[in-house]
Amino acid sequence: MILINHELKTPLTTLISFLELIEQSEPNEEQAKYLSRIRKSSDRISEIIHDSLELVTSELDQIKISSNKIS
Repeated sequence: MILINHELKTPLTTLISFLELIEQSEPNEEQAKYLSRIRKSSDRISEIIHDSLELVTSELDQIKISSNKIS
């Protein structure tokens, strides 16, 4: 599980870090448009990875669930 997490998140973290550096370089309007698209896509991929890992973790019974009575 940790290996999958590492293998998926490390490359994405690298891409996002380089994206942040490029965004700081004062891109022109066209470049900013493309960077915005990359940002949205990388955010979506990050969400998918997070959700997938959470699902796998729950299926492996590694998530501890605390139950409380509700009246």
